[in-house]
Amino acid sequence: PQGLREGAEAFGFNEEPPIDLPDPAASVFPTEFPDDQGNGPLARAAIGQGDVSSSPLQMALVAAGIANEGRVMTPHVMTRITDQDGEEIETYEPEVWIDDIRPDVADVVRRGMVETAENGTASGLLIEGMEVGGKTGTAQVGSEPPRSHAWIIGFAGPPGQAPEVAVAALVEGQPGAADEQSGGRVAAPIARAVMEAVLAERGGR
Repeated sequence: PQGLREGAEAFGFNEEPPIDLPDPAASVFPTEFPDDQGNGPLARAAIGQGDVSSSPLQMALVAAGIANEGRVMTPHVMTRITDQDGEEIETYEPEVWIDDIRPDVADVVRRGMVETAENGTASGLLIEGMEVGGKTGTAQVGSEPPRSHAWIIGFAGPPGQAPEVAVAALVEGQPGAADEQSGGRVAAPIARAVMEAVLAERGGR
């Protein structure tokens, strides 16, 4: 349990992300597990189920941290502030929020996410001419009839260069159980469209 909790907290779980917006939601990984339920609660938490909860912002930070050699940057909305004459009076300077993930560990996960996009469940993220990585997720919500949340996270950029965009997409309450609904089928086209738009604006495509 301690290793899983520390791993989640290395990405920012159990803290409010320091974004420049009011009342950001803290994503939660359980810190205690009941003694009378065996390994069930821990096993469910390990795959993002049970008492784990996360915001799309948090999962975008996970994707970005993996793509950024293990450094999770401070999220922000403001880029610059200008006065009434258009003169710049303040500019956002990038800052590292958490730097607890070893670069070699991040690289193993990054390469796994690239493989998942190229040959696995995240193939819906692929963008021609770009190196893309992704991870899908489907979370049952315990309703009757069954409904599930479709998730995907990913990153993309020119091959051989640092990724230029990271994204998380969540489509809530889709009909069907987890084996009938997948992030790769429902959420991936949304995430791909966002990444394509960002890359086009940056001149990367």
